[in-house]
Amino acid sequence: MKGILIADAGSTKTDWRLLLEGSKEHLEFKTLGINPLLNSPGEINSVLSELKNYLPDNIKITTIHFYGAGCSTSIQIELMTKLLADFWPDAQIFIYSDMLATGRALFGNKKGIACILGTGSNSCLMENGKIINQIPSLGFILGDEGSGAAMGKRLLNSIFKRVLPYEIIVKFEEQYDLSLDELINKTYRGERPSAFIASFSTFIYENREHEAIQNLIREEFNNFFIRNIASYEECRSMPLGFIGSIALNYKEILFETAKSLGFRINNIMHAPMEGLHAYHLEEIYR
Repeated sequence: MKGILIADAGSTKTDWRLLLEGSKEHLEFKTLGINPLLNSPGEINSVLSELKNYLPDNIKITTIHFYGAGCSTSIQIELMTKLLADFWPDAQIFIYSDMLATGRALFGNKKGIACILGTGSNSCLMENGKIINQIPSLGFILGDEGSGAAMGKRLLNSIFKRVLPYEIIVKFEEQYDLSLDELINKTYRGERPSAFIASFSTFIYENREHEAIQNLIREEFNNFFIRNIASYEECRSMPLGFIGSIALNYKEILFETAKSLGFRINNIMHAPMEGLHAYHLEEIYR
């Protein structure tokens, strides 16, 4: 039996689906994350070897659609193609960015603005299953508005500059016992500063009912819409879709902020795989 393999790969985990040709049945697998910008070829090979052990021996992989973080440049695309071809030499291999995964999952072949709101943030204009325009994210230092990293950065700034209400500052200090020296070292010399900063979005979620925290969230979402969405032509007449934990955790404030600025949110999803599954099934049976 022949099969089509779909991957949604992040830095932490990878979701895999095996679509069986001639059937609407599928198999699901999970492995460690794959990011060619962060992982060595040996580490990636180890994950792929684990996956191959999960796959049934009677299935021949004919096509691989690999969507991944760190797969937006030709160097990383060539690397991932080679590594996958070493395990499945007879398969057609397609490598895509995680932004395209979001766009196809949310809109398929329709037109709309696809958004990521998780640890980082990003957006693109989708049409016919392709990205036709994209405002750059610029990462957690220069961009990522509305993301967990941006909210964590705003929270830390407001705590250490003493601009949040006293009860919030006390609660934070009791919960984290984070010194100024430790903050500076982990932010400017740590291995994964964006993940460190984004980790404080947990505190924001735990205190989301407090007016000051709600205002912080609104301000970040307002920044996201103004800096990442407003520049797309006809943006207020097109549907918006979101994928990511931040969008889900604060969906009421997200909807409220979007409405106040004249934007229309059509859909919020936790992860891309269900939408990618539907997209590729449609391609198969078209």
